[in-house]
Order: sequence, then structure tokens, then C-alpha cells
Amino acid sequence: MSRSEIRFLVKSLPYFVLASSIGATVIYSLDSRPPKYDPLLSKSISEMAPGLTSKMELPIYYDGNHAVVIVTPQPVPIGQTYAMNSLDIGIAIEGNEKQHLDVKIQKFLDPFWSERVSGVELLRFKVPDDVPMEELSLKITYGELTKRFLDANKFTDFMVIKLSDE
Repeated sequence: MSRSEIRFLVKSLPYFVLASSIGATVIYSLDSRPPKYDPLLSKSISEMAPGLTSKMELPIYYDGNHAVVIVTPQPVPIGQTYAMNSLDIGIAIEGNEKQHLDVKIQKFLDPFWSERVSGVELLRFKVPDDVPMEELSLKITYGELTKRFLDANKFTDFMVIKLSDE
């Protein structure tokens, strides 16, 4: 598209629209963040082992409520709970050589269900109250008790997700 074809440029973050004399409209995003409720991090449980610590980069793009969850693509019927609720999981979030959260989880907080996935919430935190918006890493360690829970319920992934702030 040449400069002569461009009739106007409308700026409104996070998008701007180019309209040309030939009627073509192109929308460009100035916001490089991923969609708000897409998982921020997903780690396959098959890549982890009991007793070993898995460390991964934790990108945070939005203020507000977040959660560490475990999910299964084979949802249990809505309202049904999961077999066993005894866990031995350690979760730590650190950044800039400072530990922001370090918790030991023995029971999951809440189960959740949808048509495509279900799971349990392990830890909830708020940005920037509990964890600052900076370069962070997440460490997860779990033991044999948790491995039995994961296997019994066919969980496949640890995830960090953005929650609603309402």
C-alpha cells in the first residue's frame, strides 16, 4: 500500500487501523501481550519427576488474580470431585534474586470444570500485591503422594493462568 493510497490513520491503543482509497483495511496490534486468559505457562507432567524440582520462566503480563492449576483434558462429570486430596507439592515464585512466594501444598483449593478441561487450583496469587510484574521463575517440586493423585485422576499439565479480578 503506497502513501498516496492511505487516506487516514486512526490510532487507538492497542490497535491502529489503516484505511486506503481502495477500501482495504488492515488492523495492526501495538500490544504484544498474549490474550488475557490464555495460559501463561504450561508444563507437561510427563516431563517432570517426583522429588526433582522443575524450574521454568513465568511470564506475567497483567495485574490481578492468577492461579497455579493442574488440568486434565478428560474432565470428570461436573460436580464430581477427584479421588484423593492429599498432596505434597512445593511451589516457589522468585525474581531478581528474591523469593516472592514459597508454599507447601497438602490439599488443593478448588476443583473446576468446563466442557474441554477440568482440574484443581493449587495456589492463588495477586500481581503486584503478592508477586511483582517482573522477570520471574516458577519452581515446582512434588513427591510420591502427589504422583499417585496425578496418575489416579489422569492429570496432564501444571499451568499458570490469569483469573478474573471480580
